[in-house]
Amino acid sequence: ERLADLVGPVARVGDTLCARAFRSAVGCVNAERGATQWSRNTGGTRGVSADAQQAYGGDASDRLTAWKLSNGDIVWSAEQLLNRRLSAPLATPRGVLVGDLEGYVHLLAADSGKTLARLPTDGSPVAAAPVQLGGVVLVTTRNGGLFALRTD
Repeated sequence: ERLADLVGPVARVGDTLCARAFRSAVGCVNAERGATQWSRNTGGTRGVSADAQQAYGGDASDRLTAWKLSNGDIVWSAEQLLNRRLSAPLATPRGVLVGDLEGYVHLLAADSGKTLARLPTDGSPVAAAPVQLGGVVLVTTRNGGLFALRTD
């Protein structure tokens, strides 16, 4: 895809870079070789995240999907948060975090997509993708709230 069509920050794991093209596809490339590892057509407008095994992203209906980092095969697809206007996900050692339109932060298991926890903020929509800072995840809301969540 064209560089101008990329959405959100690029997820980096070693030499692998994963990104989403606006309303088009999610894919990963090997930055050292400059070669595409895989690309999957999945419409969406939010960025992706990745860990050592998988890449994570939501589609236009807020269906979250985990793809194998090595080849793009689907590991799981989670529909429990459909139409909740999710933020971009964040892969953490505890699982995948994502915020929603009601200010909740959801933690999903990285291996299955099952919901592990749901934490409230101030009730306004989560404004951006959660950000990891050491052992803390920072979440911002549209009403100006800044919440720090421990991931250990």
